[in-house]
Amino acid sequence: MTLNLLRTRVSRRKFAQAATAAAAGALIAPTVAIGQTEQTKPAASSPTQQPPLTPEEDAEANARVEAILRKYGSRMTDAEKADVRRQVREGQKSFTELRAFPLTNADPPATVLNIRPRSGK
Repeated sequence: MTLNLLRTRVSRRKFAQAATAAAAGALIAPTVAIGQTEQTKPAASSPTQQPPLTPEEDAEANARVEAILRKYGSRMTDAEKADVRRQVREGQKSFTELRAFPLTNADPPATVLNIRPRSGK
């Protein structure tokens, strides 16, 4: 059966529809995707529950927030600005962990897109 799936032709339209469906699925709220209701949602994390940032991480997060606010701050409400600050600080630990992963230019990509021309043309 797998061999038959590899031989089926996918039109550009079908590919675009599948890609759109996949992107839309990724945008579904996690609570909807796993079936949580409002009563079973975990409590929102407060700034005191976050692990503390090192001075370097804190400086980088502040610089990132300031750059965002310089560019988009005039169009944001105070609540949106506070949300940007919170999200940047939450994501800062992830940036640090990603940078710590040893990687060289010789490492191959995790996925490769192979496009093959139709055999009839």
